[in-house]
Amino acid sequence: MTGDGGTARLRLVPADGSDPAGRLLADLPPAWHGEVIGPGIDGWETIAEGGRGRPIRLPGLPARLRHEIAWMAHWQHRDGLKVSVDVCSQLASMLAWADESGRPLPSLAWAGKHDLLRLHGVWFHGRHGRLPAEYDGRRVRLERLLSYPRLALAARLHDGAWWEMDTWHPRCDPRIPLRDREPCRSVGCSPGEARLPWVKNAVKWHLGMLLESGTLTWSTLTGQRSQALLRFARWLESLPDPAAAVGDVQRAGTFAAAFRRWACEPSNRTSAGRPPAAVSAGKVNLDLWSVAGLMDFLAGHRQEAAEILGPSPWDGLTGAHPAIWLRQRPRLRRCQPLDDETRYVDDHAFAQVTACLPVLGEPASGTVTVTSGGSTRVLPGQGDPQLMRMLLLQILTGRRASEICLCPFDCLSPATDSAIEAAEGDAVARFRYGQSKIDAAPDTIFVDAETVAVIEEQQQWLRDRFPGRDLPYLFPQRRANAHAAKPYGNTNYGRSLALFSELAQITDAAGHPVKLSHTHRFRHTKFTKLAELGLPVHVLQR
Repeated sequence: MTGDGGTARLRLVPADGSDPAGRLLADLPPAWHGEVIGPGIDGWETIAEGGRGRPIRLPGLPARLRHEIAWMAHWQHRDGLKVSVDVCSQLASMLAWADESGRPLPSLAWAGKHDLLRLHGVWFHGRHGRLPAEYDGRRVRLERLLSYPRLALAARLHDGAWWEMDTWHPRCDPRIPLRDREPCRSVGCSPGEARLPWVKNAVKWHLGMLLESGTLTWSTLTGQRSQALLRFARWLESLPDPAAAVGDVQRAGTFAAAFRRWACEPSNRTSAGRPPAAVSAGKVNLDLWSVAGLMDFLAGHRQEAAEILGPSPWDGLTGAHPAIWLRQRPRLRRCQPLDDETRYVDDHAFAQVTACLPVLGEPASGTVTVTSGGSTRVLPGQGDPQLMRMLLLQILTGRRASEICLCPFDCLSPATDSAIEAAEGDAVARFRYGQSKIDAAPDTIFVDAETVAVIEEQQQWLRDRFPGRDLPYLFPQRRANAHAAKPYGNTNYGRSLALFSELAQITDAAGHPVKLSHTHRFRHTKFTKLAELGLPVHVLQR
């Protein structure tokens, strides 16, 4: 099996007995059936890309491929995207030509994306006598259609366990178990990037079981554990005999030390386009700990591993392997003190942030004159009033960035007189935020009138743009979110603040630049100011 489907060895979960093509057809409303899609669909002019109301045409295709293209188009609509009408029609023409030319394609789900793009180049050359331009807009939209929608199609047609897929993304595969408040649901990972089949299958099974059991959350899996194990996979691929690294226990220490030295090299950890950065002992420890965890899991589930993975080099693992690998962890030095000024925002910087906030809410076509520190500047508007209110809300409440991004729309409730008195402040309401770090922790605090005004302004802004809609989040994602069902992404929030920092050139009292994308500064600053006001420790903890 090729593409995103994993290997045939992992087919352990039985199919539900339905025909895959029939499964797709059952998902589609009647108006999305047939060779012409568009007429009879309510609001097609607003659903279709371009707003011209042209239909999707799927003539001359086998029923299976026609259903797949229609399903991907319908998935775009459900996901909050514009339906790629011209691209779907072009894809249908390409596949019909391939079928007539003796190159039939059984399914879009299991063909590689790059293979499909190469087929598009051949089809385009045969039709126009030239290759498509490098930055052809329609080809770019085709690449988008063959990304998330095709991954969602592959997940829908997949009969096995979700973790058998080579690429995991909650947006495309609702089978992936997530917490209710998962801040990284817009992030995916690709454990199938490991090129050694016996390593790839073991990593996918191990990580899938950790997520299903609740041992790991999706945030931890995508942010740390999967990357550590993929580094281990790349190291194995560089060895003359990869299987030897997990074989003889007498040589386990030698291989563990070799991996530690390899993981310490910045060039072995950097992503494409990023300069190598220094590697801390903590990062190397995490890599060794992750590999030891994989080995411990496989050694402890030997019978299941034999059924799922089949004969593999992992069969030589013993209970001693994890312990030997853990002995290679470098010793951690004492933590640095938390009192350096880069962890806080001083009054000088706060004054500049306050002066520059209107720049975020101003439309992109306008400008804002900013006066701070005795100087006057004219800055272009950023057209993102949500970002302005998110930053202001984080400053006022000291909440984490993820807690602001996942904040529910109906987040305000009245505070009783006794509760206000217990809060020992100017509290006028109770604010419920998107607690995502600690599942059992409280998710409400008391807030003052200024905070309530910011929240109510955002609520009204959303009501004006999405009248009559039941909105789940106070700050929905800006783009590709026609139904306002996706929260403002934590990554996008940080990236937008980084761009704003470059534009506003915020500095502290010493003249050092303040990166607003380091949002935890606001949390440290808020609690420090509350402590300076003399609030009791139990109030700060709450």
